[in-house]
Amino acid sequence: DTLGMTKGYLILFEIKPSSIVKWRTRLKWKKVFHQKKKITVVEM
Repeated sequence: DTLGMTKGYLILFEIKPSSIVKWRTRLKWKKVFHQKKKITVVEM
């Protein structure tokens, strides 16, 4: 909001090691709209 942007990214990191949670199930992309802003959520 303070920068006047209409889109952005939210990146969430998993703290478990990749030996427990494999990358193919860990990595997820999702597009979300909030207050007329497009947010790409990346889970890894």
